[in-house]
Amino acid sequence: MSVAPGWSVTRRVIGSPLIAVPVLVVYVLALLPQLAPYWAATRDH
Repeated sequence: MSVAPGWSVTRRVIGSPLIAVPVLVVYVLALLPQLAPYWAATRDH
């Protein structure tokens, strides 16, 4: 990480697959309003 390259926890944080979770949450939150019309259309049938 460019902010704390000497920090002892940096290697564990970067090596963890959980580092992608915040990005995934933001992506899903941005995508939900776009999917609402499609969800409503499938529920009407």
